[in-house]
Amino acid sequence: MSDFGRGTHQRRLLGVVRALLDGEQLDRRELGRRLQARLATADRYLRDIKSTLPIAVTREGRTRRYALDLSGVNRKPTLAEAIAASFGAGFAGVFQGTRYRADLQELREHIIRSLHEQKQSHFQHIGRKLIVLSQQAELLDGRDEDFDTVLDCVLRQRVLLGRYQRFTGREEHLRLKPYSIVIAGGHLYVVAPNATGDLHPFRFVRFREVEASDESFIYPKVRSYDPSALFKDSFGVFLNLPVARVRLRFEKRWSPFLLTHRWHHSQRASEGPNGGIVISLKVRACPELERWVLSFGDEVEVLAPSELRLRVAQRARAMAANYR
Repeated sequence: MSDFGRGTHQRRLLGVVRALLDGEQLDRRELGRRLQARLATADRYLRDIKSTLPIAVTREGRTRRYALDLSGVNRKPTLAEAIAASFGAGFAGVFQGTRYRADLQELREHIIRSLHEQKQSHFQHIGRKLIVLSQQAELLDGRDEDFDTVLDCVLRQRVLLGRYQRFTGREEHLRLKPYSIVIAGGHLYVVAPNATGDLHPFRFVRFREVEASDESFIYPKVRSYDPSALFKDSFGVFLNLPVARVRLRFEKRWSPFLLTHRWHHSQRASEGPNGGIVISLKVRACPELERWVLSFGDEVEVLAPSELRLRVAQRARAMAANYR
């Protein structure tokens, strides 16, 4: 096609876009007439336009009409969206070392600019007004491509191949069907069935190599995999431990703190002996729970279960031995 012919065609195509912007509804025959093109060519341009612009399709008998869908164009962000973007940017530190950190912060800045244009200047310093403190973060420097691979496998339901390092340092090759990416305690986890079929949270930073395979998998139905139900009895991310009724007695001075904090939805408080307070939980007695109990030092006592009481006592004696 000559430069003159190409320019003429581009003007016709821009005329079609202008008609859509003006609110006109076009069918494929009208589009072909305006482009002075065959119907097959008009169909190809329709596909290109639909992939670029938000197009609404309506039917009138056997005829399809195409119009620009303006419902989401130039819509200003709501207060709830601004707050969500601000707190979302607060988690940017979890992705320190990757472009996702900058992307989350840029999203917040974009919304602030939009709100500022609406003369809502009170959002100008929202980055300092709404804060998420997360002292823990992964060491993700240079892991952009790896995270993209894992994210792609989760979203597109592709089998993930990886070389993974266990806590002990032992490495193994995994073939996983990744169901979810979870952020817990400032760390990233990939939830997937392990070799025995049990769901397990694999720590992202322990993947030494990752690769997306060509094999896809069917995402499980809600009755088979529901993250909210899966972690309902978890105090952290551990899943392979039995649920127990945990009872802890705290010294009296902790009462105001304990009565105004909630660590788990099953948490209940009652008055204990000598004016103390007893906290009851229905959770997995996991290492995260042990560390939390130990953080209160000698001002807490495990009343139940006996297995947890024994483990905490052993840890306490081992800690005391370090300071003799």
